[in-house]
Amino acid sequence: MRRVREVSYVKCKRCGQIQFPRARCVKCRFDGFEEFHPGWESGSLVSFTLLHALPERARGEAPYALGIAEFGGVRCFGRVRGKDLKVGVKVRAVIDVVGEVGGAPIRGLILVPEE
Repeated sequence: MRRVREVSYVKCKRCGQIQFPRARCVKCRFDGFEEFHPGWESGSLVSFTLLHALPERARGEAPYALGIAEFGGVRCFGRVRGKDLKVGVKVRAVIDVVGEVGGAPIRGLILVPEE
């Protein structure tokens, strides 16, 4: 399991929109930005769903949860580990194996509730 090291985001100096780096703000079209670091160590679970009916290749993993978490103004989507999930629970983001294709591991974002 690896920590999420860095994903590049910028914050518009005019309207405060947080986005992936681009030439202009997607909200107000301004071209001035500052770097933005959301802090992947502490976020909050915004929404989640439990998946019970999965494709045949993933049925051994059922049920599992997918969720959306907010980290300092940035929302991200990933698998959620843990039991007894509730909206608002504190989570951290990690990168780990979420499946495999042809024997090769697939890594993805996993939201891990704080203990």
